[in-house]
Amino acid sequence: MQGVARHGLWLGLGLGLALPAQWAMDAHPTELLALPVEWCLAVALAAWRPDHRATRPLLALTWLGLLVLELARAGGRLLTAADPQLYDLAFLAQHLWVLLLDLWGLGPVVAGALAALALLAALTVGVAALLRPGLQGPHHRRVTGAVAVLSVVLALLPGPHGGRLVLAGWPENVAASLATWRLTQQAVSTDPYAALAEVAPQHTPDVGLYVVESYGRVLSTTPSLAARWAPLLDSLEGPLTEQGWTMASGYATAPVSGGRSWISDASVFLGIAVHHQSTWAHVQPHTDRFTHLPGWLARHGYQTLVCRPKDKARHGLAIRNDFGWQHGRFADDLHYTGRPHGWGVIPDHHSLEVLHTEGERVRESEQGV
Repeated sequence: MQGVARHGLWLGLGLGLALPAQWAMDAHPTELLALPVEWCLAVALAAWRPDHRATRPLLALTWLGLLVLELARAGGRLLTAADPQLYDLAFLAQHLWVLLLDLWGLGPVVAGALAALALLAALTVGVAALLRPGLQGPHHRRVTGAVAVLSVVLALLPGPHGGRLVLAGWPENVAASLATWRLTQQAVSTDPYAALAEVAPQHTPDVGLYVVESYGRVLSTTPSLAARWAPLLDSLEGPLTEQGWTMASGYATAPVSGGRSWISDASVFLGIAVHHQSTWAHVQPHTDRFTHLPGWLARHGYQTLVCRPKDKARHGLAIRNDFGWQHGRFADDLHYTGRPHGWGVIPDHHSLEVLHTEGERVRESEQGV
């Protein structure tokens, strides 16, 4: 039983690496029993030098590194519904910092970061201590070697169970990151709509573009939600039609999901699909060189006004005006004093009312009223 317990420690640590995927990606429960090949090989190699002073710390750091990779993948799945590109993670770090500051403030975030570092150090020391009995027990070389070979064989067999490669998707991830970088360099070298810059509109009606984050497709395809939503829409359609309004609905596929709405906004204004934060980070400093919708409208006599209820200046992060908006209204300009509503804090109807009032003011000043 002692031998089983000794080997059970490092086997349990290996199986525990599947927990982030189980938590974030709703993996099949049997996938918890898939042995990570990299961990089994590392333990087998460590078994040849169990008494070397660097063996257990290096093995503990290996386990911690694999855990961090699994957590990064799981976190990306939760936040963006996709495996995050490594190239993107560097650019998303700033936005993660802003998100944490918005949620909890500077003091708690700094304390949490220090606590996380302390936890990682404690995990390294704790895992190294736990591994000592398993590496020094009898027959440990044969057992760890046999398990490593078994994990490799199981990982090569079809199906997700038995063995798996933690690093399997990361080389492809690096290749995708490089491809994104190359495409981005091409994107910033040309202005795809330069020929339209001087094309004047034949008519100049008021133009309003409302980007409201919603889940309309979910509402319409989920019977329990549609049963509550459809009667409300029906009750609104009649009175609006009598007042001269018409309604039409359609669906568009956003270039991103799970947050990063500013990328979707940029795609609309630029007329090009921006799928990654890294792409936007390279395009953003050069938006004044591109033919974009706000700039085209301003060029042809429009007064452009943007309202972003969530945006506000933060320490080390100023409000940007990437598309040359002539007027801007942001969180502090809306003077909202009611209770917070959801992630946006300021309810949409308040923002729309301020936007309408400001639009009327700009129009009157333009007409000399």
